Amino acid sequence: MDLGAPELLIILVIVGLLFGANKLPGLARGMGSAVHEFKKGQAEGASDKSPEEKAAELKAAEVKSVETGTVTAPVEPADVADAKPAEPAK
Repeated sequence: MDLGAPELLIILVIVGLLFGANKLPGLARGMGSAVHEFKKGQAEGASDKSPEEKAAELKAAEVKSVETGTVTAPVEPADVADAKPAEPAK
């Protein structure tokens, strides 16, 4: 379903009648900023690291912590679900 020039013109006239001529620039500005934020979010999402890169980075951090003597085991989601709350100090 393609929108041609007559359909777009009818839609613009209806929008103009609903919102009024004074509010149209603000409405267009808001829509433009929303599109800009959406594209910015898409670009940030696309630049995220792949799971393989994240795993390699975690492995490198683990090796570095072993070399410096500060051994910390990564927490797996299953470990968190099975974990029991710590006893309060008496």
